[in-house]
Amino acid sequence: MITKSLHLVKPDWFFTLEMLGSTWHTVSSTMTRFRRVLRERLDTHIEDAYFVEPYANGQHHAHVLATGPITDTQWLYDAAIHAGTRVGALDPITHHGRLGYGLKMTETDEGLTAYLDANNGTLVHASRGFWKRPGEAPPRGGYRVLASQLRPAPISD
Repeated sequence: MITKSLHLVKPDWFFTLEMLGSTWHTVSSTMTRFRRVLRERLDTHIEDAYFVEPYANGQHHAHVLATGPITDTQWLYDAAIHAGTRVGALDPITHHGRLGYGLKMTETDEGLTAYLDANNGTLVHASRGFWKRPGEAPPRGGYRVLASQLRPAPISD
């Protein structure tokens, strides 16, 4: 359901942030710092959702989906360095076929357990305005509202 909801949001950018640390506290602090620096330095407003994955060595990285006009990608690299991380991959999203990539670990029971451990028990970490359709205000209730729009209507007698 989350992947289908991501299709409704239609994010503009996909990037990976590396070297986020080995604990949820360091990952969360680094991501908060990255978001703050990015907001301060960009002259446009972006929203994002990220998915944390562990490396085999115990460190973590995050796959990030972002909406909004990023006209100078150097700002992303600079914000990452300032936050103590680095951008490993950065691609504009031209098709929405890989929006669920950040959730790939959740396909097995073992992977889901490791994923939830890495993400402090949460499937996705989204900024306040991420779960919206382009040109609309974000709905109260986030992706649950968008997901409910994907469910078939109840059959009436």
